[in-house]
Amino acid sequence: MNRECLLTLAEVYGIDSEYQTVWGHAHVASDAALRTLLESVAGGTIPESAYSDPQFLQAWLGERKQQRIYPHPILAEAADAPLATLDLRSVSDVSQATIRVEWEQGGSATYTLGIEGSNFAPSSELQKDCRPGYHKIHIELAGKSDTYHWILSPAGALVPEPTSRFIGLSCFLPSLRSERNWGCGDFQDLATFAGNFHQLGFSYIALNPLHALANRIPYNASPYSPLSLFTLNWLYLAMEQLPEYKASPLAQALQAMPATQAELQRLRDAEFVQYEGVSRIKLFFGIILYREFLRNPDPAFAAWKGQRAPWLSQFCTYLAFWRYFHKRNKNAWVWRDWPSEYQDPSSEASRTLATKLARQIDFHAWLQWRLEQQKGWAASQVKAAGFTLGLYCDLPVACDQAGPDRWGNPELFAQKVRVGSPPDGFNPGGQDWGFPMLRPLPHCPENFEYFRASLQAVARSAGIIRLDHVMRLARLYCIPDGMPATEGAYVRDQFEAMLRIIAIESHRAGVFVVGEDLGTVPSYFREALERFGILSYRLTMFEWNDQGLKPAEEYPSLALCSFTTHDLATFDGYLSAQDILTRKAVGWLDEQSLEEALNQRRRDIAALLSGFEKHRINGGQSDSPTEVFAALASFLKTTPCRLVLFSLEEFLGEVHQMNLPGSTAEYPNWQRKTRIALEDWAADELLGQRMQAFQRAWQ
Repeated sequence: MNRECLLTLAEVYGIDSEYQTVWGHAHVASDAALRTLLESVAGGTIPESAYSDPQFLQAWLGERKQQRIYPHPILAEAADAPLATLDLRSVSDVSQATIRVEWEQGGSATYTLGIEGSNFAPSSELQKDCRPGYHKIHIELAGKSDTYHWILSPAGALVPEPTSRFIGLSCFLPSLRSERNWGCGDFQDLATFAGNFHQLGFSYIALNPLHALANRIPYNASPYSPLSLFTLNWLYLAMEQLPEYKASPLAQALQAMPATQAELQRLRDAEFVQYEGVSRIKLFFGIILYREFLRNPDPAFAAWKGQRAPWLSQFCTYLAFWRYFHKRNKNAWVWRDWPSEYQDPSSEASRTLATKLARQIDFHAWLQWRLEQQKGWAASQVKAAGFTLGLYCDLPVACDQAGPDRWGNPELFAQKVRVGSPPDGFNPGGQDWGFPMLRPLPHCPENFEYFRASLQAVARSAGIIRLDHVMRLARLYCIPDGMPATEGAYVRDQFEAMLRIIAIESHRAGVFVVGEDLGTVPSYFREALERFGILSYRLTMFEWNDQGLKPAEEYPSLALCSFTTHDLATFDGYLSAQDILTRKAVGWLDEQSLEEALNQRRRDIAALLSGFEKHRINGGQSDSPTEVFAALASFLKTTPCRLVLFSLEEFLGEVHQMNLPGSTAEYPNWQRKTRIALEDWAADELLGQRMQAFQRAWQ
């Protein structure tokens, strides 16, 4: 390998050969890391000689440049002069070109455009016809004819008005206890939850990602590692609310049986969410109710399946295949464990098996249909309870490596790499999330269909969407297989294209967009987010300056502010240092490190209380958690942020965080339940005190 060749190829394929760490040092990628990343991103299309022969490399790159009039795709703002800034290639002695546009909404039109230098001259006729959307443009110029995707967007996503303030309450849906659910919070519980908080003036409920999971502990319970980005978790289905349940004497009789009631009570009473148990019983009843549906099928179901293709069919086929092969081999946990001919969903063997399992595939589609309907119903109930924006739904970074999205679309994903994050003060060894990476070029030819569809899916029945790790729009930290997280490098994506897609989808769905921009953020990144109307994500826990806690007035306006998030200490856990004690309990801190961490936390809490001093309510001087929570509420109210978010844990006084990043079996990640059932909230003393403290501060 030749280092010069590697660096040239890295630049061509959007791989950063070095990056600045949070400590201000330059980390330089090794030759081995660059080679693996190049092979992954390019999909093995780079000739071997290009890695070692500079002359061959330059000749090969020169040939590639001559192949297109303009790089793909073409991006613009619909209100601008269309194509006027397009820097054309290989243009000489040409005064005009023929342009034919196929509009997304239907129809086509042909235009003759003049050329000024290397740009098209402005055209009022074309400008008049332009509208936001995903169009196709055919260009005939200088003896060449090429076709491109043309993404025309609004100026940016929908944003709250400058004078608007929306307050939200976050909830990890599985954690909700109730006397009627089946061991896991569901869409009926969500409606009840909204009713319990209707009097506090909240505008939205922020939820964890609701995507389908394998529902196995400890490795397959994270909502941020979904099987697919297009489907919902059947654990959230309120079975008794289904029309098929109300029409099925068999289902009602089975649920009333003592053995069933005992199992449901066991699942409800369990300290932690029993993912496998809840999944098993809901799928069992789901099969019974699906058979009831088949007695009187609804034609709307078939139409809906057509609207959700191809992602729905891939997901449902995967689940049917998984059950089929796992019954025959209990060690076949992922699709790579299946016989090789079934690892390709387009193979003749896979098509034959899909025909054999058609009824099972249809069952899973029916479950998704009912889930989507219940989500929409729950969203309407949340709005009816006074939450004007309804639901705030979360889109994970990527899908599970072993899930149907990866199985069904191998060409979209890079091989031999995983997504993670570089070393920082919180994780000195970096983080390996294990997610697959979308290859920047292959996922754009059809107007980024995978990304667009994932946005559309999460935006259904939502008023706000959150993009987890929003930096992925510009770059992802990728780790070559066989290397530690410290040896990764950033791979750039089609940043402007994805921002414009977000703008289009935001307007079409009528949703605000929040980007979780915590961690190592490039200098240009937040400026671009603000320009496109994507709200920043600011946590008080991290907002410090040289004088201590950053004043509330210095927070940005176009942002969501909160104290913490699911991966960090709860508010009460922070004040009691429970998060530090937890890290000691799982073996991550020795006695000396524990003492150092506790001493630092005491200093941080003192600085926090000092920063909250002028936000004390009614002159309160107590440092009790409830009084400090009231000061926090007052502090967040003072910020200019257009969205403010509190957590259910803050109202319930929970001290244990929902997720401990970097752990698996050492900690009950994503399994904790609320300490009280929904039916008992009105009588809970601490909850009542927190609600009163919030009202004093905010109202």
